Parts: sequence; C-alpha cells; structure tokens
Amino acid sequence: MSNVSLKQIAWWKLGFGAVFALLVVSLLVYAKPLLFIASLILIGAFSMIHRRYAENLPIGGELVVFGTVLSGLAYGLAAALATGLAGMALGKIMNSRLDQKLFIPLIGIILVASSTLFLKGSPVFFAGIVATLLYNAVIYPLFVLTGSHPATSAIRSVTDIIINIIAFRLLGELIFALMV
Repeated sequence: MSNVSLKQIAWWKLGFGAVFALLVVSLLVYAKPLLFIASLILIGAFSMIHRRYAENLPIGGELVVFGTVLSGLAYGLAAALATGLAGMALGKIMNSRLDQKLFIPLIGIILVASSTLFLKGSPVFFAGIVATLLYNAVIYPLFVLTGSHPATSAIRSVTDIIINIIAFRLLGELIFALMV
C-alpha cells in the first residue's frame, strides 16, 4: 500500500485544480485580443479583394485602417502595427499586388498605428476619422509622385474615406466595446 494519504491526494487535486484554473483564465485573457486581432486582419485583407476583380475601377474602401485603429485603441501600438501591416500585406498578397508601390500604404498604416497612441481615450468615431484622413493625406501624394493618375488616386481616397466613416459610425463603438 502507498504512503500517500487521502489528505495529500486532496491537496494535490486542489493544486492541480488551481493550476488548471489559472491556465484557463490566462488563455481567456489572451485569447480574446488574439481572436479580435486575427479577425480584424482578415477583415482588412478581404476588404481589398475587389481590386483583384475590378482592377480598373478606382474605388478605395479597404478596412485595414478600421482594424488598425480599433486594435491600437484597445490593445496598444504593437497590436495596431500587427493588425495593420499584416492586414495590408495579406490583402496585397491575395490580390497579387506585390509591386514597387507596396511601401506607400505600409507607410500610411505605420502612421495610423502610431497615431492611436495620441488618440487613445478619444471616441472611436473621432479617432477613426482622424486616422482615415491622416492615412489618405499621406498616401495620396505618394501615389501621385510615383506615377498614379491624380484623379484616380483622388477617387480612391474619397471612397476610402467614405467607406471608413460608415464603418466607424456603424460598427466602431460596438466592436471596440466587445474588444475591451
């Protein structure tokens, strides 16, 4: 017969139960941000898919800025950078658009992610508008300087601003509330 008493077994069960509970709580704490970040990356990437099939249609409206702002406000700069850069890169890969102009939206996304440091605590709609305007104010002249047609770039910027304003107005506060 073993020298282990029922009291010792009870303590072992309690110890394993506490460790298991701690692991479950830790998983839930980290799983929620990772789930939202991954979802926002995919939403941003898939929002760019229209460019694959309507290449000559000058419509902006990707939701990478939307995800970048929400991640930045909820989880900080690293999450904003991860969401924005991964969403933009994945969207470009899905559209087979890895070209010399890829750096332009990436510069815009880095600035948007950085702006969330200063916009933290602002209403989500306000932060979204500021970030969307900043993004388009930076990428528009860079695209024109690298050979894009000014009118086409302007239409893309205007439609991007409109679609992001709609997204932030209708979904921004709701998704942010679920994230935090």
